Amino acid sequence: MNRVFITAIAILFYFTKAAFAQESECRLDTLNVYKYIPDTEVRYLTSRVLYQYTTDNKLLQRTFQSYNDATGIFTSTTRYNYTYNNEGELAELIYLNWNTSTSAWNPYGRTQYSYSTAAPHQVVLEQDWDDANNVWENYSRRSSTINSEGYLIESINEQWDNFYNVWYNSQRYSYQHDASGNKIFESREGWNGTTNSWQFQFKRTSSYSPGSDLLIEFTDQNWNTVNNAWVNTQKANYTLNASNQYTEILFQVWNANLSLWQNNIRVVNTYFTFPSTTQSLRLAWNNAQSVWLNNSKSTYTYDINDNETSIFEEDWDESSSAWQNNFFLFREYNADNDLLFEDFRNQWNPNLGYYGNRTRSEYRCNRVESLTVSEYEEGNEIQVYPNPINAGESLMVHSDKVQPYILINLNGQVVSTGNLSEGTNAINTSGIRGGIYILRISNFTKKVLIQ
Repeated sequence: MNRVFITAIAILFYFTKAAFAQESECRLDTLNVYKYIPDTEVRYLTSRVLYQYTTDNKLLQRTFQSYNDATGIFTSTTRYNYTYNNEGELAELIYLNWNTSTSAWNPYGRTQYSYSTAAPHQVVLEQDWDDANNVWENYSRRSSTINSEGYLIESINEQWDNFYNVWYNSQRYSYQHDASGNKIFESREGWNGTTNSWQFQFKRTSSYSPGSDLLIEFTDQNWNTVNNAWVNTQKANYTLNASNQYTEILFQVWNANLSLWQNNIRVVNTYFTFPSTTQSLRLAWNNAQSVWLNNSKSTYTYDINDNETSIFEEDWDESSSAWQNNFFLFREYNADNDLLFEDFRNQWNPNLGYYGNRTRSEYRCNRVESLTVSEYEEGNEIQVYPNPINAGESLMVHSDKVQPYILINLNGQVVSTGNLSEGTNAINTSGIRGGIYILRISNFTKKVLIQ
């Protein structure tokens, strides 16, 4: 399904970072994106995103516009229109492109959401616009079932057959949770059209630190259709310090020939108090030498309000035995913890000593009436797991409320976007290439590694 790619660093659906004592939020109205001439402070406006809202502050429309620096004219390119049902839930999202020849908006896709008190509790329907016949054509459908505790327990994906005009099964995801709501089991099955039955593909079992939601171990297995048996593929062990911070994550892969686990990736985290900084060192195992070798290093800094102010990513260069810059992201907030801008730099040129690409996203917002303390309970968190994740698997996100998300690559391109329901959500990574991505949910940011 063709969905627009937006070149902008960390585009927000909703700009909400209100303290619990406040009854207002800074609602994003305009996002301006600038690009810099390499190795200078000279910048020029490239695009902007305009946001419109309903009277009750729900996102109504996003319009993407490119900017011509020579003429000083903005040209619309893409628009997203949002519609809600009587309960305030997202009911439809329509994607449109601007036709410069006809000076009109043309639809190219839409997503419809339906909800029910009976299973399936949520159905997400994806459709493409057929220009030739001026009709909507089915593309895909996802039906999700949620248990009485509010946790996702099953999700079935279907694809539309245009020739026979019927839905056919594609994949089925099943989930189990412990008494604390932690996901302890996940499986993926594919539909076998020959036998008209579901066939095992993948499963993951996870365990957590007692009495908490902190993941300490998971094991992945794939189904061997020849032997009709589960085969180990990958496992990870997480080490916590006394402050319940992850100090080490060890990833191992299964060697079928030797029938044993072998080291693969090791992540070592170091925490500093002044200033608040986390350094994450990623090591790769060298089987030939039986040693850990440097791979990449990420440094995160935070302000006194625990806002993430910078991410500095470095890669290890074996030829020079030195760290080479990968990318740098800097953020600035105001006194109310509202994000003001993001400055992103990548494409490091070691010979010239500067980044070849630099963009700056500036956020313009207006403070509006927001949720009260009783409606916005303190202590709710966003949880993202597993991380790293294998390409094609589901990225699990536990959200305390219904809210949109966006996943972008390091070039600022949107690779996945949608809306999270309250509870556990599965983000499909099928078709997304391996690499480092940034997951944004309001002011929450998480680096995601897809292997």
